[in-house]
Amino acid sequence: LWLGYRFYGRWVATRVFGVGEIEDDQMPSRKLANGVDFVATKRSILFGHHYVTIAGAGPIVGPAVAVTWGWLPALLWVVFGAVLIGAVHDLGALVLSARNQGRSIGDLCAEILSPRVRLLFLIFIFLALWVVLAVFAFVIASLFVARPESILAVWIEIPLALLVGWQLLRGKSLALWGGLALLVMYGCIGIGSIDSVRSFLAFDWGDNSTGTWLSQNAGLFWLLMLFGYSWIASVLPVQKLLQPRDAINSHQLLVALGALVAAATKRPGKVIGTHFFSPANVMRLQENVRGAETSDETIATTMALAKKLGKVGVLVGVCDGFVGNRMLYAYSRQSNFLLEEGALPEQVDKAIYDFGFPMGPFAMGDLAGLDVGWLIRKAHAATRSSNLRYSPIADQICEMGRYGQKTSAGWYNYEKGSRVPIPDPEIEKLIVSVSEELGYERRPIDEAEIIQRCIYPLINEGAKILAEGIAQRPGDIDTVWIYGYGFPRQRGGPMFYADTVGLKEIYDVMSKLYDEHGEWLKPAPLLAELAAAGKGFADL
Repeated sequence: LWLGYRFYGRWVATRVFGVGEIEDDQMPSRKLANGVDFVATKRSILFGHHYVTIAGAGPIVGPAVAVTWGWLPALLWVVFGAVLIGAVHDLGALVLSARNQGRSIGDLCAEILSPRVRLLFLIFIFLALWVVLAVFAFVIASLFVARPESILAVWIEIPLALLVGWQLLRGKSLALWGGLALLVMYGCIGIGSIDSVRSFLAFDWGDNSTGTWLSQNAGLFWLLMLFGYSWIASVLPVQKLLQPRDAINSHQLLVALGALVAAATKRPGKVIGTHFFSPANVMRLQENVRGAETSDETIATTMALAKKLGKVGVLVGVCDGFVGNRMLYAYSRQSNFLLEEGALPEQVDKAIYDFGFPMGPFAMGDLAGLDVGWLIRKAHAATRSSNLRYSPIADQICEMGRYGQKTSAGWYNYEKGSRVPIPDPEIEKLIVSVSEELGYERRPIDEAEIIQRCIYPLINEGAKILAEGIAQRPGDIDTVWIYGYGFPRQRGGPMFYADTVGLKEIYDVMSKLYDEHGEWLKPAPLLAELAAAGKGFADL
């Protein structure tokens, strides 16, 4: 879906419609915003709308196709319908709307051709909508009759959408409220499967005459109910029902496709992930991600594939960030906290460079693109604990449109055609202002403290990864960080380096930092255990 959106959508835009990138502020939804016909929305909501309209009532018809004809036709229905048909339809509508200031296609027909053509067009649209609604209603009504347990989950989406819409209008998190609505819907599937509830939804009400009539005419009843819903949805302001409904379905799309893939494979032993590092033609590391049931044969095959590709394969388990990026979060987090306490990006980068890395965390962020991490942080915002410290500096830099070298400005400034970072007084001013807002009194920070605050938490996270079985051995973590992140080879990788320093020293420093700075720096149980026993990671 992403490849279709990215490449096929762009091809349609340039070759078919002859347009480049369309900026958000060019859209009539922003210029003519009136809360009824013109309402700005987010791309994720538009994607959910795509899924609902093109894939056929979103989470309803797709699974119905899967039940009737199998998972592959359902997957093709969703993917090719949404990408190949939806891209042309929705993009064409956006281009026409942007070029003609929101005027309808009917009005354009009247102006360019004749009023009679406009009338014919409206009649055609009216009939087409009735056909679509009839098919939509018939399929879902038939599903309700055959599977009464689905009724509660489908109808609960309407009040949930109204609730989500209200929360979005109040500026609340889309990810949080859309995710909560999805959980309620799935909970209703479980409730609907209870025998007594299922019987009630199937109108099995004993000798009750109303129940008897409804059970005999269930298809007609649900057909009329669905037409009623269609009328309500069409007259309510779009941001109150349809937009939040599409927001819920944009979450449902991810879950539904994941469920289709999981249901499709009858050979979980053959499932394994491969995580390449950017740029893939240069970086040699390949994290091979095993699942709970991945077979030894599949692992061996994938490790051999890494060798054939000229990569260094490392077997890892499943967690957020796998091994490398999970440890990177701990390292980057502390570098940001150091800025709030008194350091500047060039000071931190110099200390890390002198330690042996090819570049520091802020120069690396500018090279990779700050917008990538920003998107990840926004996705995690809904589940981020309010009790844990969080630095807003990187987010504020991205909000300024500074994404790193790609925009010639990020943590540093860059002259045209140059990759040499230049410290920016504007960023220093921003950092100092954030320190003041958060109540931190800035202080001098030396290189030794920078190394301890950045490298020791990295080691601490590695200890957690070993204890959880995400990495099999300390040497695997060292390999990941040498080949994927430029950890200085002469120091042997983070876990080997920890043994050369002494785990007792690492533990004592982490305990002190934990007392001073809180939960993020709490020593890992494995680190505490090995330090107390006078052992190193090499003893595992």
